[in-house]
Amino acid sequence: MWRLVLVLVGLVLLAVWLMAWRLDPDMRGYGTHEQLGFPPCSFLQLTGYPCPSCGMTTAFSYLARGQFVQSFQVNPGGCLIGIVSLLAIPWVFMSAGLRRLIAIESIESMLLSILILILGISVTVWIVRIIFWSDSYA
Repeated sequence: MWRLVLVLVGLVLLAVWLMAWRLDPDMRGYGTHEQLGFPPCSFLQLTGYPCPSCGMTTAFSYLARGQFVQSFQVNPGGCLIGIVSLLAIPWVFMSAGLRRLIAIESIESMLLSILILILGISVTVWIVRIIFWSDSYA
């Protein structure tokens, strides 16, 4: 059962990366998700300030093109999620093929550590952006 879950996770991650590669990064540094039919950020529209996830799709899109600096500038948390997810793709397929988790004892501990790191970076960057907000942060 775990092997199937790992393969499905790998396929979903590949689909996300393919989608990120096909999207054109929005020059504002946010709003790329609107190309998928999603509405603009409600938080940004209501408050005039970006939400913590503003720019994540744009960061992924830049990262998929190998533009690491632009990805990090747009949303460091999104850039980090992108890098972690990219590294996870071969790991999930190798773990599924070998029938064991490679190089980790507990997937739960690893996921929790990554989540705390990404949330910490995203919230810190968000607070800095709110303090120094201008109409463009890209």
